Amino acid sequence: MCKVIEDMRQEERAEATKAEKNKAALRMITDGALALEKIAEYAGLPLDEVKKLQTEQGA
Repeated sequence: MCKVIEDMRQEERAEATKAEKNKAALRMITDGALALEKIAEYAGLPLDEVKKLQTEQGA
């Protein structure tokens, strides 16, 4: 049972971390001062994910 709970906690932490990275990337995209490649590098996200966020933001 403890393994299941620990796995759930790890998954929640990973999701929270990804959400924070996405939030940071969105702020940088909105600012418009950086190239998408730099945003991906600074936020620790794949370039494809940053491009997807940019597309979703523009929609």
